[in-house]
Amino acid sequence: MASARQRFYHATDALKEALLIAWLWLPRLSRSRKKTYEPEIIVALTSYPGRIRQAWLAIETILRQSLLPGRVILVLAVTQFPDHTLPWSIRRQLNRGLEILWVERDGKSFDKLIPLKILYPQATIITCDDDKYVPRTLLHSLVRAHQENPDRVIGGRGWVIHPSKDSAGIAYGNNWVRANPGEFGTNLLMPGGNMVLYPASALDPGVIDLDRALQLTPTADDLWFWAHVQKRGAIFECLGLPPYRAIRMVSPSSSLSAVNEESNNPQFQAVMDALDIRHHVESHAG
Repeated sequence: MASARQRFYHATDALKEALLIAWLWLPRLSRSRKKTYEPEIIVALTSYPGRIRQAWLAIETILRQSLLPGRVILVLAVTQFPDHTLPWSIRRQLNRGLEILWVERDGKSFDKLIPLKILYPQATIITCDDDKYVPRTLLHSLVRAHQENPDRVIGGRGWVIHPSKDSAGIAYGNNWVRANPGEFGTNLLMPGGNMVLYPASALDPGVIDLDRALQLTPTADDLWFWAHVQKRGAIFECLGLPPYRAIRMVSPSSSLSAVNEESNNPQFQAVMDALDIRHHVESHAG
């Protein structure tokens, strides 16, 4: 019986996604795009050959937000796409506001923020991933929270950092809990895949050092960005939203509940020591 229910659930969920994809594929009448807030807000993401054919889905949910950003920029590495060839599904979005930023060096997942921070140091940048459907009103919620507290880093979903149960220090994910709606402080960590808004003033200038990022947190860009918010002493705020729908055609993004904590924890410890923020983080842990 349980197996039958599970098959029914998966079949129903697959049908829901098929209908969602069909709706996103339907032509949409263009509407004038306008800047929503000053300084200009940029929504940025990156992708790679293994995901680029499905990336249009995440991008489309951004282009159909109830409140449009100033710019939507997809950052791609020339080394990953040497002939600049992109799927038609992406190319058609160029006529509706999507921009492509080609970078010479492959910065992996760090490309969702670092190249744009270098090019537009005074911009407010919102990062997201290419493997989730973005809720239609998410950008509006982020901008509204940003307008109320312009210096805070605002995220859709996140975690409250607590000391580990089995030690005096802090270990990645150990004893952490989900952040509630409106929760704020320095003791939060919010994955960029759920959309995170970074005001220009909230990131320490060292965040653009790609060599050091790849050395300290090679597979954890969220930890690199988080550490430079901590270094700056900025405040995090979480909207506390429910989970977003993952795009079934790609491998689901790692979440705190699914990641191998033994893999992320060394990077978490390394970046705290390298940036000299361990005392700050531990003294503010919930």
